[in-house]
Amino acid sequence: MDSPAGGDKVISLSGLTKVFNEHVVAVDHLDLTISRGQIFGLLGPNGAGKTTTIRMLLGLVIPTSGSIEVFGQRLRPGADVLARVGAMVEDPSFVPHLSGIENLRQWWRYGGQPLREAHVEEALAVAGLGDDVFRKVRTYSHGMRQRLGIAQALLCNPDLLVLDEPTNGLDPAQIRELRQVFWRLSERGTTVMISSHLLAEVEQSCTHVGVMNRGKIVTAGAVDTLVGGSEVAYVEVDDAERARAVLAATAGVASVNPEGDGLSVALDGTDRPTVVASLVHAGVAVRTVTARHRLEDAFLQLLSSPTAQGPDDRGRGAYPQQTPGAAAGTTVAAS
Repeated sequence: MDSPAGGDKVISLSGLTKVFNEHVVAVDHLDLTISRGQIFGLLGPNGAGKTTTIRMLLGLVIPTSGSIEVFGQRLRPGADVLARVGAMVEDPSFVPHLSGIENLRQWWRYGGQPLREAHVEEALAVAGLGDDVFRKVRTYSHGMRQRLGIAQALLCNPDLLVLDEPTNGLDPAQIRELRQVFWRLSERGTTVMISSHLLAEVEQSCTHVGVMNRGKIVTAGAVDTLVGGSEVAYVEVDDAERARAVLAATAGVASVNPEGDGLSVALDGTDRPTVVASLVHAGVAVRTVTARHRLEDAFLQLLSSPTAQGPDDRGRGAYPQQTPGAAAGTTVAAS
């Protein structure tokens, strides 16, 4: 399923398929479009095919069949368009006895480009490593290596940034800084694609999302569309029946439903402080009020649907192929 149109197409995947060992399907006829300036989150359980999809997009894995277009160009071996792409796939690798800054310089030189063309200062400002960039990488924590990997992906000042699980090892402050980086890149027209299992973070960071399961895209579109137009609050009170009656009569409350030890309150024109004030004014004691992770709810609902699971769902993205053999028209990605 394609994302809604939001400008020029940056990524277009059509019928993209990857079969390993002739019978294990990792990605199954995937169709996806990502447009300029979008911050696109690729979500899915372990084994859904997210990393394989990203590796094919970057030319690191050759598709069995289907096509990949980046900035309107068919991806082929040695495609020049890859110079416009910055990426970090899985855990970044560095030379341990070199400093962070020297690793960046050596990596850039290895590509045969003059160091003066690398956007080193801008990339390091994003990474936020400070003087630690002059330390040997073998002394880095996982989070520091992750930030250095993001800096490396930004050296070319990319028009497309592709990151696989970029928040691994980052603390909450660093995740917030990275989120702001995504927003700034999007505002200047850069397209950002990330894979992640942190649904709440994707909801806060991304403009669009695609949900993958068993190698297929279950749904894709704007985050606001996927989660629905109304905010949801979860409240725990001392008198649930009284609270339901009060909230049902409160303007801007779309629905009230029991959930666990509390109530799920769909808001449409009001906010959580107003909900709390209404309950307190009516003499209902409020123990807890929190925002619901609406994307998480939508994600779990999508994965539990029969169409997402299929008749023989084992909770894996790679599964036995029903019809062995590759489809015709295979496109070889750049390697």
